[in-house]
Amino acid sequence: FLYSLLTMDKEMLGRAMVPGLVLMWIFSLTYCIIFKNNLDDLDTLTEAGYVCVSENVNVNEKWHILFNWGWIMFLITTIVYSIGILAGLLGKPAIALMAYCVHCCFSCCQLAFIITMGVWRFNSWGSACSEVLVGQGDALKNIFISFCCFQCCLCFCNAFVQQGQ
Repeated sequence: FLYSLLTMDKEMLGRAMVPGLVLMWIFSLTYCIIFKNNLDDLDTLTEAGYVCVSENVNVNEKWHILFNWGWIMFLITTIVYSIGILAGLLGKPAIALMAYCVHCCFSCCQLAFIITMGVWRFNSWGSACSEVLVGQGDALKNIFISFCCFQCCLCFCNAFVQQGQ
């Protein structure tokens, strides 16, 4: 397999990377939009005076950090995947491969994000405020569940691919 990759035409190799990058680009763009919309909604609620404080924790601030973190993280990856797709289509596999390398680093950041989101949403003050800030609480819960499902699918796919080797 490795030999075939090394001997493959650069243009063909670059194009072979495009489908995976397009799939990741779609996921990143979708999450980017979801996080930005929820960030804007939370800011609107905060400006209108809907602030939830539980156990001396301003949950609006914590959730603002989460939505902002998610938005920036997925904005960056959307841009990186866009560059990778363009490079792949232009037959520049080294640049397209860079997008995959960024994806690996992004996975570490995403894991930290998932853990933080789970803790800040489902601990006592997060749960209490999810009843006050219903839309944002539900959004965080749904995003958390979708991340967990996505990670399970990713692990399944990786295991499936490794069995075929």
